[in-house]
Amino acid sequence: HYFWRHSLRKSDYCMSGSLINMPANVWRMTAAQGLSMTVMNVNIINTGLAGAILAPELWLATLPLSLQFVAVMLTTFPASLLMGRFGRRPVFLSGIFISVLAILMQAAAIIIGQFSFFVLGSMLLGCSHGIAQFYRYAAADGLPDNMKPKAISFVLLGGLAAAMIGPEIAYRFVDAIDGARYAGAFLVA
Repeated sequence: HYFWRHSLRKSDYCMSGSLINMPANVWRMTAAQGLSMTVMNVNIINTGLAGAILAPELWLATLPLSLQFVAVMLTTFPASLLMGRFGRRPVFLSGIFISVLAILMQAAAIIIGQFSFFVLGSMLLGCSHGIAQFYRYAAADGLPDNMKPKAISFVLLGGLAAAMIGPEIAYRFVDAIDGARYAGAFLVA
């Protein structure tokens, strides 16, 4: 009891007070993480199902999702180098642009029934998610050492919101576009 009372300040163990004092950049990165993970959740749920409809052979149904994760892996290192050269902001904005383009490509591919276009959209979405992996680190930039773990944890909390919102979008908008099952979920994402 003596140890806890005298060795720790309230700010060291009280999370509620420190969340209010987080810089605006941490809040922005939390929102960006939440949106990115929402798109990822919708994609994980619906890509294999849409792939089963579009694929020329059923065994190819999960190829778009598999290549998406390969693209995430292949993008993280170049994204890091680009951030070092040009800064985080332009690379993050590029990632958001790529994400919007990719999700529109996936929806269009479903509407026109083009599997290869769907695969390309999935791979581009993987590239954008590879860039989004850096939101948590960007939130910690410039913060004192004692606030960095809290900032990173707070940004990862955006994934919790995505865990609730993403499946709802994936479920509720499956048939939003007549004749193009799952396209509505991708457009809403």
